[in-house]
Amino acid sequence: MADTPLIADYFDGRHAQAIPVELSVHGDMLQLTGAAVSHQIPLRAIRWPERTRHGARIAQLPDGAALHARVPAEWDQWARLHGIGEGWVVQVQQSWRLVGVAVVVLLVLCVAGYLWGLPLASRGVMAVMPRSVDQQVGAIAMRSVEDTWLHPSKLPKAEQERLRALFLQAQARWQTTQPSGTPALPVKIHFRHARIGPNAFALPDGSLVFTDQLVKLFKGRDEVLVGVFAHELGHVRHRHAMRLLVQSGLLGAAASVAFGDFSQVLAATPALLGHMAYSRDFEREADDASIELLRANHIRPSVMAGLFEELAAYRRRPPPDEDDRKPKDASNDSREGSSDTEADDDDEDFGIAFSSHPADAERIARFKEADQR
Repeated sequence: MADTPLIADYFDGRHAQAIPVELSVHGDMLQLTGAAVSHQIPLRAIRWPERTRHGARIAQLPDGAALHARVPAEWDQWARLHGIGEGWVVQVQQSWRLVGVAVVVLLVLCVAGYLWGLPLASRGVMAVMPRSVDQQVGAIAMRSVEDTWLHPSKLPKAEQERLRALFLQAQARWQTTQPSGTPALPVKIHFRHARIGPNAFALPDGSLVFTDQLVKLFKGRDEVLVGVFAHELGHVRHRHAMRLLVQSGLLGAAASVAFGDFSQVLAATPALLGHMAYSRDFEREADDASIELLRANHIRPSVMAGLFEELAAYRRRPPPDEDDRKPKDASNDSREGSSDTEADDDDEDFGIAFSSHPADAERIARFKEADQR
């Protein structure tokens, strides 16, 4: 192929003055010829710029010198003629159709990674993560929610102790149905007055929190509260909260590769735990644990279907008028537990709380059908 010389500016890396040179290709060597300049450089040793629609064309030479194009269009034509800097990446970048295909493929990979890759990776991490980490994270999270959502319980101490004994007895009966050698789950049962309405939630260290409003709403229906206890125990059993945190951490790490600064994800761990919602699969696993425990205690699983329906009805109730919230006389202030569905605080959303995830028809039917199995 006959060479077609190209005029470019040569900077030796030591002086600011540009030296006009003529570029020509001889085999696998680039010849530079100009005033007081005569070099032959292997083509493979030169860092050639990728062709772009706009911008400068600068080739980096191995000795620190550089070549600057005078006319980008002429540089591109000369480079194409000699097959320089025209890899497949550059060809893709110059085609809007191929760029569009690449964007679609990237989006598909991102969605697939989020839906399947993250859960798979989190299971791998959880397989090697000791339970002691759950204890530490749970303790931090408990302190955080105590400061944000929870207040001291207004339930009588005797009622709190009765329910604790009931729940632990139900857990002990369930434990006898587990395979030999299955360790008992350490749980800590807390009762709190809260701004999340009738609710319950589990933290990674086995802290199970029941709100006063939930206990009052189902007063006299202990089997329903046992079902809620079993559901939350299922979340602890399968380490759902930790898996959510691991997935969030992995997602944050992936985002940091693209956007930088992963520290904010770590700093916000307690808040993330509060606002992340359990997935459908997690809820199904917790429901299965609830069914197991209820059967072990000779309680019909369908009580959970009634629970969901009762909670849904509670959520549909109009908020009380402002006048109704005020005590009618001073004596009311000293009474313990004014109303079974008191609303002196507005309900707030807490992602991993029980009633933050209303049961759909599939879950309700699952509990009803469990009576027949």
